[in-house]
Amino acid sequence: IRDRSTSRGIGDVYKRQVPAGHLVDASQYCQTERTSPTVSMESVMLSCNIAAYERLHGFTMDIPGAYLNATLDDPHMVRFPSDLAAEYVSLYPEYADYLQSDGSLLLLVTKAFYGLPESSEKWFRVVTAFLQENGFRNHPSDQGLWIKHENGKKLIVCMWVDDFLGWTSSIAMRDWFESVVTARFGNSRIKTGKHLPFLGMSISQPSRQGEVFVSMLEYTKRIVGVAGVTSSANNPNHRYLSNPKPKTREARKIDSSKFLSLLMSAAFLGKRTRPEILTALSILQTRSENPDEYDMLALLHVYK
Repeated sequence: IRDRSTSRGIGDVYKRQVPAGHLVDASQYCQTERTSPTVSMESVMLSCNIAAYERLHGFTMDIPGAYLNATLDDPHMVRFPSDLAAEYVSLYPEYADYLQSDGSLLLLVTKAFYGLPESSEKWFRVVTAFLQENGFRNHPSDQGLWIKHENGKKLIVCMWVDDFLGWTSSIAMRDWFESVVTARFGNSRIKTGKHLPFLGMSISQPSRQGEVFVSMLEYTKRIVGVAGVTSSANNPNHRYLSNPKPKTREARKIDSSKFLSLLMSAAFLGKRTRPEILTALSILQTRSENPDEYDMLALLHVYK
């Protein structure tokens, strides 16, 4: 849908529209109906190790509009406000007869629209059935990890919702997977080569000589810039993590929202490519509700 209100003089800006799923009564669903598994980071890193050891070919893939491949068991009614309804009718004039007296438009949603509580689970059912139909076996310890063996060749797929990281010993097997995904879900947007993006990480195979590098350099630069840190440290552990704080005066309190934002930004990095900072972050997490200036010093030391 075109949104001209934020075009800032550079033409129409196109945005993905999502319903206000947070307004749906969550008590209508059990927990399993509102969540779906994703591959663990441990499996992702293990797959990279296997790829390095066995010199596998890597690729990433994502499926545009993936959720819309799933059908809802119980359709939702969504109201488009008058400004959005007017844009919709300008694109599809035949819907003008269905405008309400206040200019809004009521639509019946039958597909797993992004933002609805059950959409991720419905998509997970569809994609897992597809993988099983095409000979993949789900790893018993990780529902997001899928493996296919055929004629002595192997294809590993790490699945995070609609994003795939794949490793294979056969280019023909990779091309086959691209073709069946495209045939079932549309353009698969596959990426191959020495540098592969996946979940904010850059996965590199510079030479396929038994090496796979995983980094988040650009993300790291960005969050360090937000933190305002310009100096460096040899390790992430500040003395205030375990030693008593100074008692010469009362410690100044810190905005907890800013502290938590910096903490979680670093945790996102730590869980993926910088595990050495996780212990310090775990300790600081226990202080996130009421942080003081010494806690902030310890957190900024992690950024250093």
